Amino acid sequence: MQKSTVKSSQSIRWLVLAALIIAALAVTWFAVGRDALDGVNAAQTDQRTKELYYGKPTSSLWTVLLSSASAEGPGPGPADGGLVDGGLVDGGLVDGGLVDGGLADGGLADGGLADGGLEDGSLADGGPADGSLADGGLADEEAMPEKFRTLYGQNPDVVGWLKMGENVDSPVVQRDNSWYLDHSFFGEKDRNGTLFVNANNQIEPRDDVLLIHGHDMKSGAMFGKLLNFREESYLRQYPLVYFRTIYNDEDTCYVPIAGFDASMLPGKSSYFDITQMVFPTDNPDAPQGEPRQSVAFEQYLASLAERSYWPSPVDVNVEDELLMLVTCSYIQEDGRFMLVCRKLREGESPEQMMELLGAEK
Repeated sequence: MQKSTVKSSQSIRWLVLAALIIAALAVTWFAVGRDALDGVNAAQTDQRTKELYYGKPTSSLWTVLLSSASAEGPGPGPADGGLVDGGLVDGGLVDGGLVDGGLADGGLADGGLADGGLEDGSLADGGPADGSLADGGLADEEAMPEKFRTLYGQNPDVVGWLKMGENVDSPVVQRDNSWYLDHSFFGEKDRNGTLFVNANNQIEPRDDVLLIHGHDMKSGAMFGKLLNFREESYLRQYPLVYFRTIYNDEDTCYVPIAGFDASMLPGKSSYFDITQMVFPTDNPDAPQGEPRQSVAFEQYLASLAERSYWPSPVDVNVEDELLMLVTCSYIQEDGRFMLVCRKLREGESPEQMMELLGAEK
């Protein structure tokens, strides 16, 4: 009787162990399958948007997928502006960034924004909705560059096009800070979301700092490789960022000046206020041609340099225009990684910046 009880107990243990192993395998396969599906969806949207923007058929979907799968290999190189898969880490932003699909303190909370953001799907501080642009009303379709007209006809939320790193070559939209967390450029439900400018940003005339948010997808889509910019060697591989808005006739080149992680929680020692977009000018009545003065902006720039993982040889001052690319990270609680870039000044060239940063040839 005792032997029978022992055997029965052992059988139960083996059955429980087998069930746990099967459950673990099922969860793993589900996650792998979901990530693969995200990659397929991203590749399809990428192909469709490029055809609209570039005005000609792109590579077949299978070519795009194979290219994405081999993204670990050499990219197009810095001379082409390079491209990075870029993105938000399966989550979102706080303080203008994403946190698990929502923002807080100037970002989204449960699908809405608080403290100058969204509430109940509406916009505050002139943020765009239903195709309008912040503090500027609807874009003049006839006045915008021809390249954007087809895209605008498809989606009036489009405000620009971003090219950077290994393979980011994508449209950028602006609406509220929630819709594009889980919708594609074409309005389809999509975990990849779409790269978007913060709803509280004004693009034209532009703020001192423009924020672009995007998911850090495991498939590499959106900002899936933005975290690689923690390494200075990666910066030298892909030192140029191109962001063209619907108000620009040509691509505008930017160069990274800082990359760092920070918490979006005000009580944390690593807290960084991501909602800082416009800084006061201390000499607004100065004669034309006199340099701008802004102590607040100077302090902000000093903070960027202090936090950055790598020193930047690129000069930056309060008259420069900045572009901040934001994605999630998990180094800190409610953490975000930010790559901050400076717009090239008149007389500077991409080649000069590449040489200054010691870009790989």
